[in-house]
Amino acid sequence: MYESYFFEDDYRYIASHDYSARELSVKTGESVVGLGEVGGWLLAQTAAGAQGWVPLEHVQPLNEVG
Repeated sequence: MYESYFFEDDYRYIASHDYSARELSVKTGESVVGLGEVGGWLLAQTAAGAQGWVPLEHVQPLNEVG
């Protein structure tokens, strides 16, 4: 994914990519598909197709669950 969605130009910040700030609500034990990571957040998609951002500190890869 991207390191940042913005770049600085003479003290202005310009979007370098489309961006949505939507946070995704998930329940304990729910599986999501990770679409990318930026700045400590995971862009995720639920089985129902909803997409949004989840803090990385609140998810773990399936191979580490246990």
